Amino acid sequence: MYYIGTEAECQAYNDEVTAGSNYDMVNCVRWAYLIEHKDGGLFAIVAHPDYPSDLESLEALPIDWFNEEE
Repeated sequence: MYYIGTEAECQAYNDEVTAGSNYDMVNCVRWAYLIEHKDGGLFAIVAHPDYPSDLESLEALPIDWFNEEE
């Protein structure tokens, strides 16, 4: 599942999960990378099962989220 929002909203979620799960203390420095929509403005981040959010959620990102070249 993915959460969808602005860059700031998705980054805030990433920061919350990273800090709460101590990801910055082990072999990685963040929970997940943000995925920008091909048209800009919207971002997605993988949802962590232990950290629910009020952001819009999708089970999977639609194919039109990405550039055709990717």
